[in-house]
Amino acid sequence: MMEVTRTELLPGVHLTAVQTKKFKSSVLGMQFLAPLARETAALNALLPAVLRRGTAAHPDMESLSAALDELYGGTLEPTVRKKGEAQCVGFVGSFLDDAYTLDGSAVLEPAAALLGELVLEPYTRDGAFCPDYTRQERENLVNRIRAQINDKRQYAQLRVVAEMCAGEPFGVDKLGDEETAAAVPPQALWEHYQKLLRTAPVEFYYCGSAP
Repeated sequence: MMEVTRTELLPGVHLTAVQTKKFKSSVLGMQFLAPLARETAALNALLPAVLRRGTAAHPDMESLSAALDELYGGTLEPTVRKKGEAQCVGFVGSFLDDAYTLDGSAVLEPAAALLGELVLEPYTRDGAFCPDYTRQERENLVNRIRAQINDKRQYAQLRVVAEMCAGEPFGVDKLGDEETAAAVPPQALWEHYQKLLRTAPVEFYYCGSAP
């Protein structure tokens, strides 16, 4: 039996929860919903990857991985999706459901806290994103954009949409364009993120046994 609820946590912040005891793993995710636009698509796509590199309390991927190992080897991965004319960027995590921990300890609460760190307490240098992290993830994003041509069927679909919807938001690729992605500086990405925090609707999703 599944019970689905949708709750407004704050103005513009909603949680969709699926309560079920069918699975041994629970899923916890959050997404910023941003208008799809050529000028900002690459910045939005870059954000979760940079945020995933470290937090104030866990400043690198090694310490983040250690924190996830403490949560029975849970995962928290960046996501970038396109839904209509909206770009959805954030994280999705998978964790052992609380009902199956060996000692009855809670996993959901510390997992949610770690997600909160990634979103609200990122690792920074001099009041902006870490230049090294930004540069490395910028290169990764450019490589992802270039690599799309290797999947011929998907690439053909991307090109058809881009040509048919040229000049429209729907024609913009979820990863943005290579030129913009290659030129994003840490300070500009940080300022864009502050705007996203102020203005973007947020959707949380949970599936697991917790009420």
